[in-house]
Amino acid sequence: MVTVLQSWWLSMGPKTQKLEEAFGRFIGAKHAFAVANYTAALHIACLVLGLKPGDEVLCPALTLVATANAIRYTGAQPVFVDVCGPYDFNLSVADAGGKITARTKAIMVAYYAGGMCM
Repeated sequence: MVTVLQSWWLSMGPKTQKLEEAFGRFIGAKHAFAVANYTAALHIACLVLGLKPGDEVLCPALTLVATANAIRYTGAQPVFVDVCGPYDFNLSVADAGGKITARTKAIMVAYYAGGMCM
C-alpha cells in the first residue's frame, strides 16, 4: 500500500493495470476497469449502454448527484422516479411505469443511505 501511495499513481498506473488484469482473470471477463469513484463507475456504465442525446434514463429522485450526472455526461436526460417510501428507498414501480416512454433506454437503480437496491 505504501509503495502505491509513494508512486503518486493513485487511480491509474502499473499497479492498477495489474489489479484490473488479475480481477478480469478471476471473474472470467475480457475487460475489467478499476475506477476512483461512484461517478466514474456510473459514467462508464452509461457509455457501455450507448446512451446519447435524446435518450432518457429513469433514476431515483432520492440519490446522490452522481447518478444524474453520469446520465447527463452522455447527453441523455435523467427522469426522476419517486421512491417507495420513507423506509424503502427503492424505485416505485408504479411511478416508474408511468414515466417510461419510447425514449427510455434504461432504468438506473442506486443504493442510498446504506439501503440495498431490490
